[in-house]
Amino acid sequence: MKRIYMLLLVLVALFAFNFNVLAEGETNCLGEAGTNCGSAEDIAPLISPNEENITDQAFYVDDDLNVTKDIDASAFMIGNTIKSTGTIYGSHFVAGNELNISGVTDYSFYAGQSLKIHDFHSNDAFIAGKDLEFNNVLGRTYYIAGQNITISDSTIDKLYLAAEKVVLNGEFENVTVAAEKVIVNGSITGVLEINESAKLETMGDTTIETINKYKDSEKDSKFSKGNSFTALLFVIVVAFIKGYVNLALIGVIIIACFKGIVKKLNKEDIDASFVFSRIGIGLCTLIVVPVVSIIALFTGFASLIGIILLLAYIIGIIISTPIVTIYLSDKLLKSIKNDYLRYLVGLLILQLIKRVPVIGGLVTFLSLLLGLGLIIQLLKQEKKEK
Repeated sequence: MKRIYMLLLVLVALFAFNFNVLAEGETNCLGEAGTNCGSAEDIAPLISPNEENITDQAFYVDDDLNVTKDIDASAFMIGNTIKSTGTIYGSHFVAGNELNISGVTDYSFYAGQSLKIHDFHSNDAFIAGKDLEFNNVLGRTYYIAGQNITISDSTIDKLYLAAEKVVLNGEFENVTVAAEKVIVNGSITGVLEINESAKLETMGDTTIETINKYKDSEKDSKFSKGNSFTALLFVIVVAFIKGYVNLALIGVIIIACFKGIVKKLNKEDIDASFVFSRIGIGLCTLIVVPVVSIIALFTGFASLIGIILLLAYIIGIIISTPIVTIYLSDKLLKSIKNDYLRYLVGLLILQLIKRVPVIGGLVTFLSLLLGLGLIIQLLKQEKKEK
């Protein structure tokens, strides 16, 4: 029962977790280890690997993660509470509830409820969450979105921030903000671009060289100034990452906590008759369940049943993609032995296909139907076994 609660908690968190994306087109710089990229000359270079404290393990999945080793590869970490303190010789992808991150990496992609990032260096970072705290962070360009953002004693060439409340402590160069309230305690030596409706407060001997205010309706153009195509591409990429991370987290929990479901899915064939029959069942489920739920809601004695049906219907739609991915990945990616890696690769392929014009829409609809059909099949099997 605890496993079901964990999955429900993640689904609720994903409903609550939503953020805006801000971007400006610019040329990327892929620096070699030991070199700096950008104008922040005091950024500490990547150190040489310590052979006694280095691993090439790339995937970490657990409820409570504490990764201290340096990783000689791009790293993926998914869990509830995650602490990472080593050097990542590649990109770093992390999704969880509470994140505590320090160390060094090339590029960072972080999503969570509460994030504390300190004593940290990353060339570029794309970060989203609710309560975000940064201390002693070095980097070139950071895109950060959340509810509350606090950045202290950090050297970041360009900051793009979206939040309800932003607090900047220390010295900064160029900052672009979309927020309700901005507090600056220190100095901004370059340009502060801020939405006109934001409440700007300065503390102590704060100095800001240039303040440019823009109307809220101009936010998109401000954040994409100079290269609208690159800005649009950035928005698409970050939206893709957000969706991928959400589905990855759900799928990993299903694989880790509901091994019986995975075994049953793996036993099913992938012949045309089975697939089309499940798509048909999924289509019936998609149409019939909401109708029955609404009818039940308007009858006094069955209103509770209607609410339960609607909740089950929503959860079924959410987990349909992970279920389909587990099913198809086992059949089409047999060369990948690790269940988690096979799922993550299969999900990446499926999500990329869904972005293809016309074909993507059809694949999205059919995968939804197949997923619902597989869920109904699993529920029937569960009932028979009892």
